[in-house]
Amino acid sequence: MSTHINANAATRLAAWAAAAALAALSLPALAATRNFSAQKSADPAGTVEIVNVEGAIEVSGWDQPTVDVTGTIGDRVERVDVTSSANRTTVRVVLPNGSSWTGNSEAHLKIRVPQKSSLDVSLVSADLRVSGVSGNQHLKTVSGEIEGDVGGGELQVDTVSGDVHLTAHNGHSAQIKTVSGDVIVSGTDGEFTLHTVSGDATATLGDLKRANLETVSGDISVTAGALTTDGQLDADSVSGDLQVRFSAAPDADIDVQSFSGDIRNCFGPKAVEQQYGPGSRLNFRSGKGGGRVHIDTKSGDVGLCAGK
Repeated sequence: MSTHINANAATRLAAWAAAAALAALSLPALAATRNFSAQKSADPAGTVEIVNVEGAIEVSGWDQPTVDVTGTIGDRVERVDVTSSANRTTVRVVLPNGSSWTGNSEAHLKIRVPQKSSLDVSLVSADLRVSGVSGNQHLKTVSGEIEGDVGGGELQVDTVSGDVHLTAHNGHSAQIKTVSGDVIVSGTDGEFTLHTVSGDATATLGDLKRANLETVSGDISVTAGALTTDGQLDADSVSGDLQVRFSAAPDADIDVQSFSGDIRNCFGPKAVEQQYGPGSRLNFRSGKGGGRVHIDTKSGDVGLCAGK
């Protein structure tokens, strides 16, 4: 009996000690953040600039001529400046100068902006989510992810290692550049530019007027609607694979070549091996011509197709 009681007491003591240790660890974490909120009148069709180093930013459009900022900031954050001048409103997370400061430098902010705003966002180690904003958008991160729904204006995305997952609406032309981050984008049409070094990319697009695809070792897969009458698609790769599919065979002059990769075509003629030296080439006119499709790889494979 005594042994059983002592065992129960030891178990309760261990549980109490664990709970106390957890509480002690939690207190500094809670004390390391503080709430923040601010509002600033803004041009309903102006530009909203957002600058942050660490944490997360969520931007959404609303029907008020106001930029509304709420969230939490770490104890290392000196302040958050929300300023307005002419047609530009800026939300800037400010850290102290010097490297001797220690603590939590993250800012987790929800920012509501007028629906027709243009966005100019620069983040370092912070994730970004955007929804309900219809103006031009320039979104930049170093290692944070970018995701959400965009619509209406021009889209420009620059990231180093962060992934990009965006759905565009209302005829969004887009320019996306990444080093090692993966890209999934849908809904853009008109003009589309995609540059990647090692990140893989999948794009589901509308009708194309101009498209430029470049990769070093990342794979790119594009599914598009029609190529406009004088539309043009250019794609280049070193070792990454390139896959291009149109909704129907385009009226275009098509030129595809690869030094050591395979070329597969599901409409028109098959690729032929070069007469002199290694490599293969596919060169033919599809339909009435007028457009242009040019694809060039060194060692990557190429797939060209039309229809479902």
